[in-house]
Amino acid sequence: METEVSKHKTNTKAVISLVVGVVSIVLVYFPMFGFPLSITGIVLGILALREIKQTQEPGRGVAISGLICSILGFVVAILFTLTVVYIFLELSANPL
Repeated sequence: METEVSKHKTNTKAVISLVVGVVSIVLVYFPMFGFPLSITGIVLGILALREIKQTQEPGRGVAISGLICSILGFVVAILFTLTVVYIFLELSANPL
């Protein structure tokens, strides 16, 4: 018995955006990886939404989820970096 292949595939950029966004959240404590990944996820999410609007492909929810995860990863990476810089500056100004 043959299986029927779906003609409607989820937008590839949307899926990649989601994966990259989740990975950027996981790697948030390593800003050298988190920042580029989150920016990549944001760009891919925006491109996916534009592409989905033009082609009517499925995957709008996946693209939005990828965009949200990437933005969250970016914001948390910025907050983590600022916190580390603040602690470093405080410790260098007032050694223990």
